[in-house]
Amino acid sequence: MDERSADRLDGLRSLLGETATVWAGGAGTVVRPDRWAAISGARSVDYNVVVCHSGTEGCVEAGLEELLAAGAPGVLMLAGGALGQAQVMVGAGWVCIGSTPFMELTLPMKDSPRSAMAGAPAAAVVRCGAGRLDGARALVQEVFSLEPEHALVALPPDAADRPGQVVWVLERPDGRPVSCLIAVRRGDAIGIWSMATAPDAQRSGYGSTLLSAALAGAADEGAERCLLYASRAGEPLYRRLGFRELERWQLWSRPRWVLGRA
Repeated sequence: MDERSADRLDGLRSLLGETATVWAGGAGTVVRPDRWAAISGARSVDYNVVVCHSGTEGCVEAGLEELLAAGAPGVLMLAGGALGQAQVMVGAGWVCIGSTPFMELTLPMKDSPRSAMAGAPAAAVVRCGAGRLDGARALVQEVFSLEPEHALVALPPDAADRPGQVVWVLERPDGRPVSCLIAVRRGDAIGIWSMATAPDAQRSGYGSTLLSAALAGAADEGAERCLLYASRAGEPLYRRLGFRELERWQLWSRPRWVLGRA
């Protein structure tokens, strides 16, 4: 990888880190040249995250210290040059619990979002206001098997009111949410978080309908790219919509925090 490509990738990693304020808050989100941290303090590994991506000596140790200082379960991800320092994690007694693709999609999408909507059952895409947050939060809680307090972290009470942030919901004709996501704008990019589709409606076109509409809305407002790291369940959807994998991030955590998860 040449220097220009490496600098661009560093910038994209940092942009995604900046969008993690959706669940970590402004105080809990810190972006540095070699790593970013998004720490909510919740007792959940999903909402205390540090991503180290530099081969600089001490980068991983510093990220590990930052995560441990939070006093809550978490995940440290290794990317880029930091992948060569995995032995630091082994020495600390942490275990690798898998990997996730860091993905990008250039906006606007090449194909019209209407093509993604064509096969989906009747539903309406709406920008979610405060009055619809409870339904979206209940959906996130169900899909990700969250405790109620952790669902409040994933989708905070003021989630629909923050500048640069949009909660999108796809509703059935009876008004029940069937899919939701949060799009957070930073610079020329949006980050996607907490995307969830009801279990009985998955693989029916709802997720692609919602995400396509959210991406079209972001492009209309000037966003040039979408960034995310994908869950195993969500990765096929993102690939179908044209997201490309930039790299894979290794996930590390303490065994007692993730027993039965890997």
